[in-house]
Amino acid sequence: MSIHRQSEELPGASREHLLDAAARVFAERGYEGASVDAIAAAAGVTTGALYWHFESKADLFFTLLHERVDRRVRLLVGAAEAIAGEETVTPLISSEISALADEERQLHLLTYEYWAQAARDPALRARFAERQRSLRELISHAIVAHHEATSVALTHDPMALATAVLALGNGLGMERIIDPDAIPDSLLGDILQLIYDGLILRSASAALRPQADEVVD
Repeated sequence: MSIHRQSEELPGASREHLLDAAARVFAERGYEGASVDAIAAAAGVTTGALYWHFESKADLFFTLLHERVDRRVRLLVGAAEAIAGEETVTPLISSEISALADEERQLHLLTYEYWAQAARDPALRARFAERQRSLRELISHAIVAHHEATSVALTHDPMALATAVLALGNGLGMERIIDPDAIPDSLLGDILQLIYDGLILRSASAALRPQADEVVD
């Protein structure tokens, strides 16, 4: 298709309209079964118009993730950093992650479908790994901010903690999709608080250890 023809189609091929169509087709057919042709047809445009906005099916999928899931996660982590050290942090995180799992149910499921394929395909794996790494870094900054705000020494690698928190949030989101009653809005916050309580105890223990060593000497 010519560049001139693509330009003519652009007014009727809004980016959001294409993303909405992609979300529907991905939900109906899964990542593997959803073709670029099917997504373009659902949006009522040609594949040329779709490729004007997105490089590939993978690019379209990751744009959906970025704009409808990751952007909300980033806003949530930013809000958590803004109130670091306050008691409302973990309930806020817990309720917002639960809402995200409920409102973006199909996209959450597609993420795991893509993960299963990326685990087998190095070409798909690199971009997904980069996305996960970026989220872990974001979460680790919030963890550090929380410890600084509470003056509790951080005795564990924040990136390792962030990896566990991300996996916990993803896992509870999946369980909530299967059995909502088993995963109340407060559960993630409760578990995060238990983790933080353990870090407080570890920090206190580390602070007391030199004193105990001095007594022995």
